[in-house]
Amino acid sequence: MTEVTGVASGAARTKARPRKGSRDRAQVRRALLDAATRRFAESGFEGVNSNQIARDAGVGVGTFYNHFRDKLEVHQAVVLDTLEGLRGRIARAAAEPRGTIEQQVGDVVEAVVGFAEDHAERFRVAFGPQSHASRGVRAGHSSRAQVGYSTRATERRLAELQ
Repeated sequence: MTEVTGVASGAARTKARPRKGSRDRAQVRRALLDAATRRFAESGFEGVNSNQIARDAGVGVGTFYNHFRDKLEVHQAVVLDTLEGLRGRIARAAAEPRGTIEQQVGDVVEAVVGFAEDHAERFRVAFGPQSHASRGVRAGHSSRAQVGYSTRATERRLAELQ
């Protein structure tokens, strides 16, 4: 659909308008991540395919591949998204240290548990029993390395609190 926006040098200029119901790239990516999170949480890595994720997100499978190479890449994106959210929650909890070291560690633990409760599906995908089902699928690209990163960051933060 086009709209006439004016006349320049005797010729009408047109401007493409977004199609009704179209979403921008960030919205589509978020929908794919949300759909992948639900699918991975329900069925584990091996029980999911890109067609299911695309369908659940309300897009075609070609659109899935415009955002991710394969289901491993979308799985890693879900894990990274989860780790970023968890890191943010921990950082907020540790931003204003209070009381003893035990209380500070308790605040961090409460932040982790609260995040797990608030984002159960995401947490299950990143840390659940099937979270590492993709290990070895593509050398050097397992989600395990990302979870290890989160552990080291938490250990560093706890050391800083001491």
